[in-house]
Amino acid sequence: MPADVITPSQLDAAILKFGNYAVLKVQADVHAVFPGGWYSPSVLMALGLRETNLQNICGGAIKVNGQWQRSFTDRGWLQISDTQPANAAWLATVPGCPNGSWDPAHGHTAIEPMHVPTMSGAMDYTLKEMVSHRQLAYNAGVKSEDCLQFIVAAHNAGFTGALNGYQEGNVDANTTLGDYSWWVLHYAPQIAAWIKAHPKWQYTP
Repeated sequence: MPADVITPSQLDAAILKFGNYAVLKVQADVHAVFPGGWYSPSVLMALGLRETNLQNICGGAIKVNGQWQRSFTDRGWLQISDTQPANAAWLATVPGCPNGSWDPAHGHTAIEPMHVPTMSGAMDYTLKEMVSHRQLAYNAGVKSEDCLQFIVAAHNAGFTGALNGYQEGNVDANTTLGDYSWWVLHYAPQIAAWIKAHPKWQYTP
């Protein structure tokens, strides 16, 4: 079963709610980490669209007795899972925003129940993950033309899950609903077109 289709009006609403500052910040930070355009800011926004509809919330689910139940273990607009030890360690060191808010609460960290990292914190952490995954992918024999889709899939399936799928001929085999990277890369150009059509939302280096 594929992920939900996002209509143009839904995409417009999601980006407008995300906000001008956030859209500009994503563009600035992605360009700083991936100069040259290999990794487009619209890809990161599409990843956030797939994960949370660009909201700063707790998500995630686990299967209990054959039924899916919400776990709230995935944190923030990019859904950084606290079930991974490295992620949990990082979440414990950064300011936490109450679920659904972009503003950190004084004295709280993102590892606390129903708390999430800041918009910038989650983005910077995810971009570092993708830099690492890109190098690991090259080392593991992933073709350069496949690497972008690979690191998107790895955000959801983990590096090993994405690599196992890739080596078997389908990098999305172990992603949620089996279409994660395809979905993200399908909507990224639509987000890029939206930004191009709104000059005040375009970042200029």
